[in-house]
Amino acid sequence: MRTIAEIEPYTRFIGRTALLKGGALTLDWSLSGISFVADFSDAKCTLYVRSGYKQRIAVEIDGEITERPLVNEGAESIEFSVPLGIHAVRLLKDTEVSVKGLCSELLGIEFRGHFLEKPEEQKLRMEIIGDSIASGLGVLGVYQQGKDWSFEDHSAVHSFAYLVPKALQAEAIVISKGGVGTIKDSAGKNMPELYPYLAGYRDTETLFDFSENKTDLVLFELSGNDLRYSDEELKESYLAFLHKLRSVHGPEKPIVWVGKSPRIEAIVRLVKEQEQDSHLFLCQFSYGGSGSAALVTQTSGHPNVKEQAELADAIVTFLMGHHLTGKAEN
Repeated sequence: MRTIAEIEPYTRFIGRTALLKGGALTLDWSLSGISFVADFSDAKCTLYVRSGYKQRIAVEIDGEITERPLVNEGAESIEFSVPLGIHAVRLLKDTEVSVKGLCSELLGIEFRGHFLEKPEEQKLRMEIIGDSIASGLGVLGVYQQGKDWSFEDHSAVHSFAYLVPKALQAEAIVISKGGVGTIKDSAGKNMPELYPYLAGYRDTETLFDFSENKTDLVLFELSGNDLRYSDEELKESYLAFLHKLRSVHGPEKPIVWVGKSPRIEAIVRLVKEQEQDSHLFLCQFSYGGSGSAALVTQTSGHPNVKEQAELADAIVTFLMGHHLTGKAEN
């Protein structure tokens, strides 16, 4: 086995990750992982993972998800297949972050063949901040009234947070968690509180290095989990979060709110007007209406695979229509 530190010269790290002293890479947030190009002389690859909880790792080969092997709790190895020859590979965490402070780490990889040069960085870099919709909760399941989603229903690589960057050929740093909002989640946390840290659910000391992770565009998909609070509380929390984002990204970075709640949209619009922030955009999607951002959702409010794809298409259309991607509109 070669540790992640040993293959760093050939590997691009994805998301909010960090190398540890033993050579492993932290793997907390959905869609974080590694990217590399290699010449494979055998179809079998072995990935070594240490995880405090059950999760899945999605294998993407040449831009397509080929499998999602299961990682059980504890240290173990998992195998995945790859065609012979030269291929671009991304290994992505397909399960959401643990709110209990449990660790997840990529330890190393083993295969027959050799690494090629580190993949080039994409020209467009995005940050995506979200809740259960961005995390892909329930995307593979069929909603049943009164029944919770199961582990097998979740998949981040079926969410818009994976599909939008893929469509735009962008790199994305994703920080999302089911139940989170701008005020509180089930663990008593909120996104403004988590945002400055590398892995805020388990470590409130290690700050994320924004200076080394510049982005061109910020999407934040937060709304449904804040609806129990008053308009005044919401206005205060969204204003504070905008100030935090602006303190990191500067006054002219495009920031796009994506959400389904007309009430939250109205509050974000008030914040935009109060701050006179011409670089804050609003992309609302609705349930079954018409327009470029329409979305028919399941009864639970969690989009399925088709609906996530529709949402991703709507966001891409919005971004390109507002010239926020650096790409010409079709």
